[in-house]
Amino acid sequence: MPFTRLSYKESMERFGTDKPDLRNPLELIDLSDVFEETTFRPFKGVTVKGIVVKGIADKSNSWFNELGDYAKSIGMAAGIGYFKVNDDMTFVGPIDKFLSDDERSDLIKVGKLEGGDVIFFIADRSNAYKYAGLIRDELGRRLDLIDKNEFKFCIVKDFPMFEWSEEDDMYIFTHNPFSMPQGGMEALTTKKPEEVLAYQFDGAPPHAGMAPGIDRMLMLLLDTDSIRETVAFPLTASGADLMMNAPGDVTEMQLREVHIKVRETK
Repeated sequence: MPFTRLSYKESMERFGTDKPDLRNPLELIDLSDVFEETTFRPFKGVTVKGIVVKGIADKSNSWFNELGDYAKSIGMAAGIGYFKVNDDMTFVGPIDKFLSDDERSDLIKVGKLEGGDVIFFIADRSNAYKYAGLIRDELGRRLDLIDKNEFKFCIVKDFPMFEWSEEDDMYIFTHNPFSMPQGGMEALTTKKPEEVLAYQFDGAPPHAGMAPGIDRMLMLLLDTDSIRETVAFPLTASGADLMMNAPGDVTEMQLREVHIKVRETK
């Protein structure tokens, strides 16, 4: 079974996520340059991603409104912008009146637009990729674009070593601290944290970081969204294993076998 190989950057640019569903044919396009000089305030000075969907301009207003409601539910306060492309290449949609003729011309070129197409806009200062990836997934579901009888596995490499955490107000490891920076110590001392890429792996031999596992294979075959549905003995929300009755008390003899001594602290 073939694997597609993508860098982290390419995966984010094209799909808005580092775990893309490649069965979905929709891809993101970058529109930030198109709106670099725009007077439309929501698109000014932010990342703007677009999704072009062919031949759905005849969808009802209620269909687009439902998609707008979904966008708001994932954190896009203003909903999602879009316009439909007429056969004469004029646009119909709530944001068309805010665009210049040059912007319209550039959108037709960059988006390879044709009559009957719809282009969706996702604009945000820090979460454009995340929102665009979620909208792409939702469009794939709503338009039934995903062939559930097909498997397309993907290996994503060249992850950044660090990412900025808004919650902690600091850089944190994107995967785990047991990773090797690409470029070694020189990269750590000469590059900005967000520029350092990592060699990352999970687990020990023999699988060397790539082991889908029978649980995940079953999850895919059964078309479920959570691996907890196919794990034989999943942990509870509190981390307990009901089959093994773990975590539980251990005897003094068991502690001695593994050379562990428990001391009380005051």
